[in-house]
Amino acid sequence: INAEYGVYFVFCFLCLISLNVLCTDNLLDPNEYTSSMRLGGNDIIYKLHYFNLRGRAELSRIIFHIAGKPFEDVRYSSPRLGLEGKDFSLIKNSGVLPFGQVPVLELARRGQQSHFISQSHAIERYLCREFGLYGSDNFEAAIIDSVHEQINDLSTLYSLANKKPSEEEKRNAISEWFTKLPFHFTNFEKIIKRHGKNQRFVGEQVSLADIAFYAFCDTMKSVNGFDDILFQFSELKVVIDGVNSMVEGYISIRS
Repeated sequence: INAEYGVYFVFCFLCLISLNVLCTDNLLDPNEYTSSMRLGGNDIIYKLHYFNLRGRAELSRIIFHIAGKPFEDVRYSSPRLGLEGKDFSLIKNSGVLPFGQVPVLELARRGQQSHFISQSHAIERYLCREFGLYGSDNFEAAIIDSVHEQINDLSTLYSLANKKPSEEEKRNAISEWFTKLPFHFTNFEKIIKRHGKNQRFVGEQVSLADIAFYAFCDTMKSVNGFDDILFQFSELKVVIDGVNSMVEGYISIRS
């Protein structure tokens, strides 16, 4: 009898441990916020959390598609922006967001709690390092970073110009931004000639520098006059065409 009770006790104890793992592995809703415990396999499950628009998550989405890596594109609603999607308050109030904002990359692995990486640029760099899109050594990585940062500076300057309080101030600021654009594009082409091969900014393989420049131009092409300047720089156009050939399937169906 004692032996039977002993076996029964061990069985119950193991069941409690298993139940605890399943419960702690979930973030919020068992059907929505789980690590890969329910999905199976030992590999990392990537989940990219952002609002239902391109914005600060689009470059990361493009990186996933170029690398050929599956990920869950979790998109949230925003009544203020008129966006439909999952209820953002679920993850916002869950305590898992490092800075209380998105985009956030969730890394989940079987039997472990999820980890979260915040800030779009940190996410982009992490993914490119993981997927071999960050050059062949630290020097190339540094050049890639410099291109990435310069593109971010250009994007920020345009955004600031576009937020001027009056229409006249906005027009003048945007006009000044466009005036300086050939200078920056000339410097980008110098980088390509010094450090790149095979239609790339740095090295012979596609990298974050190429992808970030492509995403920047993809966003700006709707602005009147941008393509007119871009097409004057043949080296940059070749870089864009090279990346586009890798993602045209995704670009044609994305929302």
